[in-house]
Amino acid sequence: MGNVGRDVFCTCVARYLPIPRGRLDRPRRCDPHTHNPDAGERSRRLAAFNVLTLTAVLAAVVVLPAAAYGQGLHGVTIAKGCVAPLCEGETTWCEIQLGYNDDFGDTIKVLEAWDVQDFGGDNVRVPATGNLPIVHVGGNTTCTIGGALPCLIGPGGSTLAGLPGDPNPGFVRFRQNVYVVQPDDPDVLLDQATVAWEDLCDDPDTTGCGAQVINLAPAPASTPVTDCDDDDPCTIDICEAGQCTYLPSGNSDGDILCDEEDPCKFFTNTLPLVISGFSGIPDECLCGDFDGDGFHSATDAEAINECAAFMRFDCVSERDEVAEPVDGFYSATDADLVNRVAGFLDPAYTLKCGRRPEGTCGGDTGVSCF
Repeated sequence: MGNVGRDVFCTCVARYLPIPRGRLDRPRRCDPHTHNPDAGERSRRLAAFNVLTLTAVLAAVVVLPAAAYGQGLHGVTIAKGCVAPLCEGETTWCEIQLGYNDDFGDTIKVLEAWDVQDFGGDNVRVPATGNLPIVHVGGNTTCTIGGALPCLIGPGGSTLAGLPGDPNPGFVRFRQNVYVVQPDDPDVLLDQATVAWEDLCDDPDTTGCGAQVINLAPAPASTPVTDCDDDDPCTIDICEAGQCTYLPSGNSDGDILCDEEDPCKFFTNTLPLVISGFSGIPDECLCGDFDGDGFHSATDAEAINECAAFMRFDCVSERDEVAEPVDGFYSATDADLVNRVAGFLDPAYTLKCGRRPEGTCGGDTGVSCF
């Protein structure tokens, strides 16, 4: 099957025959994957479907069933096209066209039109109640854009049942553009539109017709749903119109580690991960390491305590203030928190300071969680 750009993933045309009175046969399904390249021009009744152009938004390539149409039959044709691919959170856009194709000249009453998204899964009916909106009509029909069902389509020139007598066969087109792709929808979102119709059997010369029988013309399609998650914490994954774009994520301190992998994202690391003692935190942002030896010790705690008592003045606020408030004045609490880490009562990653305010560990940070 062909397609035009990204606009069309699946289009389908088939002829559906009315169910004769007393029979319970299901109407034939249209196989969207069946293509008959040798199918030439049909009668004028099929002209509206052999070149199905669904506005600038959706250009549909008509696919005919491989089996040739029978002669002397009652029925309609149905076609469907959907915009594809899509992303989670985007809205589906499908158009469904029902056309006249009755060999006997009877009037066709169009009764209902609806779509089912995630067909075979959640089976979400669109609309939940009522019918799909009519967006285009043509030929010999009483249907109107934005109008209500039921309405009529018929052969060119007919005035039976109140048809206007337009010289071309009638058709009516519906649109479904309200369903939003959900996170749990499958990678290939199946949908099936259905139009209910009745053959009025009103041509004086008609034969083999069963009036007052509701027939269903299903039109299946499928839309691929793109997943752009690349499992890379250092990229921002953007999915739009089924296409993926990957942008680098934030790097607050401008070093070689993105924020998602940087254990001290607000302080530039001169080396990616220079391990500080047992903590796994780079030296540059090891909170409370007063003497800079890569370890927390009672010496560090004592020095911070002396800064709190104004006995010394060489503490660094962005490194040695590990308790709120961070205001340039040190407290016994700062010293106590560092002392707890030095005594292995608390892990080093719990200390937060100006150089490393997040206090995260594990994952891709390179910081041990102990």
